[in-house]
Amino acid sequence: MIGGPQVIISIGQNKYNSAISHRAEYAPIMTSLVGPKDSNLTLLDIAEGTLKSAGWQSNILTGRYMLHVGDNIRNAQSAVGRKL
Repeated sequence: MIGGPQVIISIGQNKYNSAISHRAEYAPIMTSLVGPKDSNLTLLDIAEGTLKSAGWQSNILTGRYMLHVGDNIRNAQSAVGRKL
């Protein structure tokens, strides 16, 4: 549409009780950054730097959860070695 890059970032997960599995599940909470044409690497640097400075996980897991489950408002653990 606008010809610029977009980065989608997982910033947390929303806990809910599944009517299918009858157990607690987690839906991802996402945000995105959109930049001007040819700003791909800049957007990635901004996203990674922001997550790291907040002490948030910057990689996505495979399997049942996108992020390590944590006991906070984001339902996601902070990055290793960081306590917020």
